[in-house]
Amino acid sequence: MQTDALTENVMRRVRAYRDDGDPGPAHEPDALTEATALLQASGEHGEQSMKGLHAVAALHWIRYLSLPYDRRADDLTTAQRLFRTVADHDPSVVPTALLKEFGIQDDGSVAKIESVLSALREAALTKNPDTLQPLITLAIEVLRETPATRARHRDLWAMVAMAYRVQFRQTWSLDLLDPMVDAARHAAAFPNLPNHAAALDTLAIVLKDRYDRTSVADDADYLIDTIRQRLDLLAPDDDGDNLTRRLFVIAEVFTRWLDRADQPVTVVDDDLELLRKAAQMSRVGDPDRPLRLAAAGRALRIRFEDVGTATLIDESVDALRQSVIEAPIEHPRRPRHLAELAVSLRLRHTSLGNRADLDEAINALRACVQTIRPDAMLMQTGANPPTVPEMQYRLADALNARAAAIADLDEAIAALGAALTVTAPGPATGLRRPSRDDMERLWATLHQLRLRGR
Repeated sequence: MQTDALTENVMRRVRAYRDDGDPGPAHEPDALTEATALLQASGEHGEQSMKGLHAVAALHWIRYLSLPYDRRADDLTTAQRLFRTVADHDPSVVPTALLKEFGIQDDGSVAKIESVLSALREAALTKNPDTLQPLITLAIEVLRETPATRARHRDLWAMVAMAYRVQFRQTWSLDLLDPMVDAARHAAAFPNLPNHAAALDTLAIVLKDRYDRTSVADDADYLIDTIRQRLDLLAPDDDGDNLTRRLFVIAEVFTRWLDRADQPVTVVDDDLELLRKAAQMSRVGDPDRPLRLAAAGRALRIRFEDVGTATLIDESVDALRQSVIEAPIEHPRRPRHLAELAVSLRLRHTSLGNRADLDEAINALRACVQTIRPDAMLMQTGANPPTVPEMQYRLADALNARAAAIADLDEAIAALGAALTVTAPGPATGLRRPSRDDMERLWATLHQLRLRGR
């Protein structure tokens, strides 16, 4: 098991006692096995090991506090040895009783941080607007006066971020988004401090808030990278809510990112694996499952265009076909799923020459044209859904590629003629919008073919 995953497992036991007063997880049979494995993986020196050392030291301290008197000597000895090393790095996480034993004097910053942290947490929970801003200001002043490597320093930055978030959700002022994210970024800036997973969770939450309001592509990249880091801290076999919720956020953000993309995008194998897993872990009947299937299908197609592996485009078609099957007829994203399915089918037909793919693409485009709703733009926050003229152009282009009979050309001319009566489609999206020049060139080609009686 990776060191980060072991650390998170041990810290989960520590948090059960610290947050809920429950020492039980620290006494489970595999608790000491995990702690020993973590010590062996971390070593006992150097910056990289501090997070693991603190986790194991805290576990043994909890066991010492909660075991009968005649059974706790070994845990005390281990906690003392490990906390002595941790104290040189960050005394704020060492129990006060041990600080005195080690002869370490508190400079007062720990108590000051604890006091402000407690007050700010209470104000955030009660959502009291009169006390939030003064406490945020005080917290930032205290943070600037204390060493940046202190664990509670990091916890206070995270609390500042969440306090800004409370203010944002009260006022919806966009001016709060940047300081909110900056505070969370400070909290997540020290991956070697204990409980880094919680800091990453805070950063992901506030990044998504900002991305939801501003749609800045850099935030999408940053958010996905943050969640990926958080997933690395989960145990490899963790398929519970922790993994599921984060995978679903990645699928949603990836979808919206592609919806807005006006440049070619790149998908790496790590992205594919996460998006596949998000689709697989969605239960049938979940209203968001079609979106996750479509996200995986689109990513698979993009990856196929980069590397040319035939199984990728097959998997793309299967995922997109399933997204269409599971999306209700009235769902505002169904035309998008149909359009994406048509793109993958056309690409597979072009690459592998299967005529059935072209036939299915034409049927998907016909259905797309028929199901696009005038209010779809309003129903899809931040997305640019396919337009009727765009899909009519794509239908005409597909019919021209097939042209099995004069009827195909006639249908293509009718569809494209209808598209040309409308103002040229709007801004670019992940599906490149055809220009009016594109339409007029195809119009000329179709009429020449029709005159020749093709």
